[in-house]
Amino acid sequence: MTFTDPDRVRASSAFHKHKQWTWGYISAYNMYVEIGKKEVLSAANIPYNDTLRWLGAWCRDNMSRNVNHAIRTLMRKIDDDFIPLRK
Repeated sequence: MTFTDPDRVRASSAFHKHKQWTWGYISAYNMYVEIGKKEVLSAANIPYNDTLRWLGAWCRDNMSRNVNHAIRTLMRKIDDDFIPLRK
């Protein structure tokens, strides 16, 4: 993964697919759990690229786990009131 500017990253198509799923999960979390009261990444002062770096490092270090587990781990770290979304 290569960061080309603050809001762009060059990576595999698989990474981009998971990245889009991750942003969707965070958006849904903000909408349904926080009811629009806060945006969890902004509230935690975590920039876009830092989120991707953390997720990339976590996935590299936890290859037997999936991206769903990664995002839930991140959300627990940044939101004390984290409630996982159910499928």
